[in-house]
Amino acid sequence: MQNASQHDVDRADGLSQVRAPARLPENATAEIVQAVVRSLNERGTRGALEYLNARTRYRFTGLYRVEPPMLKNICLFDRENPDIPCSGDVNTLDETYCCIVGETGKLFVTPDARTDARLAPRGARGGVISYSGVPVVRDGVVVGTLCHFDLRPRLLWPQEVEVMEAVAPLLIPAFDQVSAVGP
Repeated sequence: MQNASQHDVDRADGLSQVRAPARLPENATAEIVQAVVRSLNERGTRGALEYLNARTRYRFTGLYRVEPPMLKNICLFDRENPDIPCSGDVNTLDETYCCIVGETGKLFVTPDARTDARLAPRGARGGVISYSGVPVVRDGVVVGTLCHFDLRPRLLWPQEVEVMEAVAPLLIPAFDQVSAVGP
């Protein structure tokens, strides 16, 4: 993964303009990454999450800051309530699936948490049934997660993993626009 300094971010005139990385992962679809870049530049983080969400059947697509022991919602898109901006909620990290991504620094996917034996020792996660998340990494440290989740069982198409991993570094500037978690 690349860190924020390896992505071109133009801060001229106080406005951030995100550009696609010079080299895309081999299997990532360049057109999708370019569309996310356009969404970021034209409609911000929420627009990019909306675009990513539309590619799936998941209800929610979110960007979260991992700061143990807390997790802060940087931006959330809700397909069923698209006009309601959602951000700023703080949860205990251990009560979320994002904690698994934060602990491992790797993709975590569960199409149905109720039947996933890996999750039995962890207990319920606030009614979230399906979750697919990738780490957002800056300078080798997991600073957050980009995830899709739903209150119903959902599958993540394999090509969407590549897309999420390719665009996660493009979302790092959003972490600089939101204050740190907790007192």
